[in-house]
Amino acid sequence: MLEINGKIYELKYTVGRIRIIEDTLGISLMETMVNSKGMLSISKLCNFIAFGLKEKGKDGYVDFNEGIKIADELLEEKGYANITTTVIEAIQRDCPFFFQAD
Repeated sequence: MLEINGKIYELKYTVGRIRIIEDTLGISLMETMVNSKGMLSISKLCNFIAFGLKEKGKDGYVDFNEGIKIADELLEEKGYANITTTVIEAIQRDCPFFFQAD
């Protein structure tokens, strides 16, 4: 859970959301993670946040432009390493098929 301006948000990823992120960035999720050794650029990190952000208790995702603003606030408030870890943990939780060894 992430709190900004008194609102609680969560990151939720689905195959469809990952597809949108990959189409926007022009690079696959796994290629991004491998090439960056898990340390995403600020731009990519903000995209992952903006496309995966949901306000707790709401059905839809946050508007992308609002999500980018929230991502900027989260980075400043929580720090790059903490937010990167939060995004990666959410992807591992919601899309475990990316990390299967068999």
